[in-house]
Amino acid sequence: MKDCNIQVDFIKVDTLEKAKNIPCIFNNWAVFKNGKYVSHILLNKKGFEKLLND
Repeated sequence: MKDCNIQVDFIKVDTLEKAKNIPCIFNNWAVFKNGKYVSHILLNKKGFEKLLND
């Protein structure tokens, strides 16, 4: 994401309370774009670039 000059936020879900309050099914990775759930797959650079262009 540094290569694309894109801001990214990582939210550590480390308590049951946080897990109960996340806006999607709990997973190791959840990808959101403009506040909407997009994917649960950890994206590589190519996948991330495709997501930006959609």
